[in-house]
Amino acid sequence: DEDAEWERMVEARSKIETILNELNDEVRAEEDGKAGEEHLLKLKEQLTMAQQRLENTVKDEERVKVELQGLEKAKELSADGDKEKDDDDDDLFGDDDDEEDEATKATKEKQKASLQSHLDTITTLLQTQSEQVARLDAAYHEAEAAAAATSRGERSNLIAALSKKLCRDKLWHYRDYNEYVSSILEYRHVMDIKGYLNLIKEGNQAIRKKASTLGGASSSKSSKDKNKRSKRFDWDLYRTCVSEGLRDICYRFVLSPFRVGIKLEETHNKNGFSYERILPGDENKPDAGEPRQWMTPKIEDANPQEFASELVGSGELVLLSTARDDADWQDNPEMNDPLKGCRYVAAMELAHEPRIRRVLRAIYRSEAVITTRPTSKGLGIIDGFHEYYGLHLLRNKPVKEHFPMDAAELEKRRARLNAEEVKELDAELKLKETNSCIQYLNMLKAERSGDISIHVHLPFVGDVSGNDKPWYKCELENLGRDRQDVGKFMEALERVYFPADNDTDEWNDERRKILKMALVNYLLPQFEAETRRDLKDVSTKVGVEAAAQTLRDMAMEGPYRPSHLLGENRFIVPTGDVPIVGVCSSNDPKDGTFLAAVNGRGELTDHLAIPGGTSITSEKIREKVITFLMQTRPAAVVVGSGAGVGCKLTARRLGEVITQATERWNNRLIQGQDEDDEDFEARMQTFRLMHSNIDDDDDEVWKCNVDIVDDNVAQLFGRSVRGKKEFPDMAVNLKVAIATARWAKDPLGELAYTWSSASDAGVFGTEMLFLNIHPLQRLLPKPMLLREYERVLCDVTASVGVDLNGACTYDHLHGLLTFVPGLGPRKANNLKQSVSRIGGVVSSRKSLLVKRLMGPIVYNNSVAFLRIRATDHLQDQLLHPLDDSRCHPDVYHRNKWAIKIAVDALELGDSASNDSEDYAITALRDVMQNSRDEIERLFNATKAEWEAHYGPTFNVGAWDPREAVPAESWRDKVEELDLETFAEMIEENGNGKWLTHLTMIKWEFRLPFEDPRKPMEPPSGENLFRLLTGESDVTLCPGKEVTGKVVKNGDFGSQVKLEGDVPGFIPLRNLADDHVEAAEDIVSVGTIVTAIITEVKMDHMCVDLSLKMEDFKKKSSQWGRPQSLPPLDDFFDREAAFKIDEEKEKERESRLRALRLTIGGSSGTKIG
Repeated sequence: DEDAEWERMVEARSKIETILNELNDEVRAEEDGKAGEEHLLKLKEQLTMAQQRLENTVKDEERVKVELQGLEKAKELSADGDKEKDDDDDDLFGDDDDEEDEATKATKEKQKASLQSHLDTITTLLQTQSEQVARLDAAYHEAEAAAAATSRGERSNLIAALSKKLCRDKLWHYRDYNEYVSSILEYRHVMDIKGYLNLIKEGNQAIRKKASTLGGASSSKSSKDKNKRSKRFDWDLYRTCVSEGLRDICYRFVLSPFRVGIKLEETHNKNGFSYERILPGDENKPDAGEPRQWMTPKIEDANPQEFASELVGSGELVLLSTARDDADWQDNPEMNDPLKGCRYVAAMELAHEPRIRRVLRAIYRSEAVITTRPTSKGLGIIDGFHEYYGLHLLRNKPVKEHFPMDAAELEKRRARLNAEEVKELDAELKLKETNSCIQYLNMLKAERSGDISIHVHLPFVGDVSGNDKPWYKCELENLGRDRQDVGKFMEALERVYFPADNDTDEWNDERRKILKMALVNYLLPQFEAETRRDLKDVSTKVGVEAAAQTLRDMAMEGPYRPSHLLGENRFIVPTGDVPIVGVCSSNDPKDGTFLAAVNGRGELTDHLAIPGGTSITSEKIREKVITFLMQTRPAAVVVGSGAGVGCKLTARRLGEVITQATERWNNRLIQGQDEDDEDFEARMQTFRLMHSNIDDDDDEVWKCNVDIVDDNVAQLFGRSVRGKKEFPDMAVNLKVAIATARWAKDPLGELAYTWSSASDAGVFGTEMLFLNIHPLQRLLPKPMLLREYERVLCDVTASVGVDLNGACTYDHLHGLLTFVPGLGPRKANNLKQSVSRIGGVVSSRKSLLVKRLMGPIVYNNSVAFLRIRATDHLQDQLLHPLDDSRCHPDVYHRNKWAIKIAVDALELGDSASNDSEDYAITALRDVMQNSRDEIERLFNATKAEWEAHYGPTFNVGAWDPREAVPAESWRDKVEELDLETFAEMIEENGNGKWLTHLTMIKWEFRLPFEDPRKPMEPPSGENLFRLLTGESDVTLCPGKEVTGKVVKNGDFGSQVKLEGDVPGFIPLRNLADDHVEAAEDIVSVGTIVTAIITEVKMDHMCVDLSLKMEDFKKKSSQWGRPQSLPPLDDFFDREAAFKIDEEKEKERESRLRALRLTIGGSSGTKIG
C-alpha cells in the first residue's frame, strides 16, 4: 500500500516538474526576446525531435505486441501438442522431462510478464509523448502565426504588454517550488501545487490567446479544439478576467499569493517571519534580501473608487458588467463595483496557492465540527430503541476526534508521562479514535438509508435556530458558509496579507473582501468535501481492520474439543483427529434433516437422511439414528444453527438418542438380566454382522456429546460452486452437514477452503464477502476487505502451520497451502501436483528439495510452516521429529544446532553429534519426551498447589505452560543448557546472531508446533440467543413493542410466538392493569397481540411481555439503553431528543386511547 502511494506521488511530482519546466521555458523565451524566428526555429526543432521519439515508441509498441502474440500462439500449440506427446515421451524418456517442461513454462511465463510490463510502460510513455507533441505543435503554430502577423517592433511592444499581464514574478518561483515539491511527503499537498500551477498556466494561455488575437494571429483548428477540450468550465470567468489584464491591477494593492504562502507557513509554524528572507537562486540578484518584496503594496493618495475610476478612464481596467436600470442593480452595489473582477482574480489565485491551502487545511481540521440531523423519515422512526438513536442529533462534534492527535500536541502530553502511562495514553487514544470511526461508519449507514443527514462545517456565529423551529429543523439555506466562524482563518491571513505599516480602512476592506471570498467561495467548500472524504477513508480503514479482527477471531478458534476431554489439559492430552457427526436441520418441514459422519481428516464416511416432517423421537427413526451412531461412533455430534430456535430442540432430542446409543454400545458385551444365553448370543451375532470390523475383545468405552455450533460458513459451502464440485449428487443440507462437521474440526481450514474459490473474473476470496463477519462490511470497499482478509489468513496459517500431506491429499484442506508464506495459489497448486506425481506422500522436509518439489528459494521461505505428520502411509518410516515443528531445517540439517542441543542436554558427548541420522533422531526424541514429561509434572504440581489453597476449583483447560510456569520452575534437561553462551560462540565464529532460534528450539522440544488456538467454545447465553434467533439486545430490548400470536394459555400466563419463532411469555400479572383470574379472560389462543417487552431472558431463550397500559406509557428513556450499543456521545443533544420524545409521546397517547381491548377474540383480533 505504501509503495503504491509513493509511486502515485512520484508520478504527480514528475507532472509538476513538467509544468514548471514549461512555465520556465516560456519565461526564458520571452526574456530573451525569442518570440520571433529564433524561438520559432527552436520550437520546430523540438517538435521534430518529439515526433521522432513518438514514432520510435509506436514501433516499439508494435514489436512488443507481436512478441506477446507469438508467445500466446506458442502456448496454445504447446498445450495441444503436449496432450498428444505425453504418453509417447513418458514411455521413451520417463518423467524427467516434466520438470524441464515446467521450467520452460515458468521461463515463458516470466518472459510474458516482463513483456506485458514493458508494454504497459510503453503505453504510458506513448501517452506522455503524444501530449508533448500536441503541445509543441500548438505552440509552434501559434508562434508561426504571431511571427507572420506582426513586425519586429510590434512584437517587442506585444511582448512588453504580455509580460505585464502575466505577472510571472508575483505568482511562482521556479527554484522555490522545485524545492518545496521535493520536501512534500503527502500526495494531497503535491496535488495542491499541481492545481495552482495549472490555474496559472490556464490564465497565461488566456492572456497569450488574447494577445495573439489582437495581433491578428489565429491558432489552428486542431489547437483550438484541443484547448477547448482541456479547459475547465468553472475557470471561464477567471480566464476572461486575467486576459483583460486584471491580474496586473490587483497585485498593485495586494501581495502576490506565493509570497503570502511563504509568510503564512513560517508565521504559523515558526511563530515569526524574517522580511530579509532570500528565495533559492536569488542570492546574486540586486534586490536580494530587500524587505519591500515581502510587504503588501499600497496605493498612495487615492481610495479604491478613485483608483478604479482612473484606470477605467484610461482604458486599462475593463468593466465586466454593463449598468442596468432596474431595482436589482440599484439594490446590489457589488454588481457595479469596477474592482470586483480584480478581487475575484486575487481570491482565486490565493485560494489555490499550495502553502496557503496547507496551513488553512490544518486550521480547518482543528476547528471543523460534525452535526447530524434526522430527516423527516428519521424523525418518524428513530426512537430510544432504534439502532441510530444517538447518531441523529450530534451537534458540533469536533472532527479531530476521528483522526490521530496532532503530533506536536501528543508529544507535549507524552513528555509529562512515564513509559507505562505513555502506553496507557496511546491505547486510550487508539480506542477513542476507533470508536469515533466506527461511529462515523454507522452515521454513513444511517445517511445512506435516508434517516439522517451529515454536515461538516465550522461552528456557526450566533444561534442558528429560528424563533419557531428547533435547530435540527432549520432549513439548510439558512446555514450558509457566510454564517460560519472564520475568525481564526481571517486572523492568520490578515497578519500576513495586510500592510505591515498599516493602510486606510477602505483599502484594507478591499483586501478583507478578497480573503473572505477566497475562504467562503472556494476554500471552505473544498475543505468540507476533503474532510468528508478523509473521514470516510479513515473510518473505512478502521472498519476494515475491525472486520479483519473479527475474521482473525474466527480463524483463531481451535478445533472442537469433545466434552469427555474437557477434564484434561490440551497440552497433556491433545484433541487429535477425532471423528465428528454434523447435523443440518431446516425450518421448512419439507426439507429433511441430515447427519453426516466425517473421519479424523474430514472425509465423509457415512450419512443418514431423516425425511421432512419426521421426528427423531419416533421409534423407527430413533433406531436408525442409534444404528448410524453406533456404526460411526463419533466423539461428538454438532448441530448447525441454521434452523434457528428449532436447533435447540433437535440437539436435546439427539442428546437423548446419543445417551441410548452409547449405553447400548458400552454394554454390548454384558448379558442382560432378562436375557438368556440364546438371546444374548443372537444379539451378539446380529451385532457382529452390523459391525464386522469390531473385535469382541475391544473394550474401548465410547463417549459422545452433542452441541450447537455456528454454521454460517457451512451454509455457504452447501450452496457454493465448491460444494457442487466436491459433492455433485448430494442434497444441499447434506453438504451443509458435512461442512458443519469440518468446521468443528478445523475452522481455519474451512475459511481457507472458502477463500480458494475464484470468481468469474479470477478473483479469489469473493465467497468470503457473503459471510456475516462484521455488521458494517457492506459499507466497506470489497478490494480492501479481501486484501485484509488475505493478510489475516496468512498470519494465522503461519502461526498454526499446515500438514503438508493432508493439504496435498484432501481438497478441503488444500486451501491452507495458499496462505503458507512463500507459496501462494500458483505455487501451492504446483506443489500439490508434484506431490501427487511422486505418490501423494512426502516423508521429510528434506525430500522437498531432493525430489525437486520446490526450488531452493521457495523452500527456504516456506518450509518452516509445513508439517510432516505421521500418517498410515508413513508407518514404516522413521520420521524426523523436528519436521513436525517450527524449527527451520537450517538449525537441524545444515547447522545441526538442534541436534547439538539435544546431545548436550542428554550428556551423550560431542562425538554423538557426528553419528548417523538415526542416532540423532533418537536423541531428539529422548529430549523431547523428557520435556513432555516435565510439562506433565508441572501441570500436576500446579494443580495440587492450587487445590491445596482454593479447593477443587482449578481451571484445567486454561493452564498454559508458556504463561503459567515461571522460568525457574522448569527442570527438564534442555533448561540446564546455557543457550546464551552457545549463541555467543556461534556469533564469534561469524555465523550471525541465533539466540532467538536457539530459544525457539528449546520451546519446540517442549511443545512441537503447539497450536496457539484455544479450543472452540460452543455458543451459550447471549451468543446462542443471537445465533438462533437472529436477534440482539438492540432488536429485542425492554420497552420495545412487538407483535406475536398467542399459542397457549396456562395457569401462570400466556405463551406467545413472536416473529422469527422467538418464544414469548406474558405472566398473568402483566395481562392487564387490573387483577386477572385466568389468561383466557383476556386473550385466547390464536389472538394476535401487540405487547411491550419487559425482560429478555437470553439464557432461557424467552422474552417476557406485558399488556399493561402503564408499561405502554413509559418513555423510552425509562427502559435503559441496550448494553451492546455504545454510550451516548458527549455531543449528543439530549434536550432536543427529549423534545422529540415528548412529541412522540403525545402521538403515542392518542394512539393508545384509540386502541380497544377485545376479550376472547378470533385469530385475527389484535390486542395491545
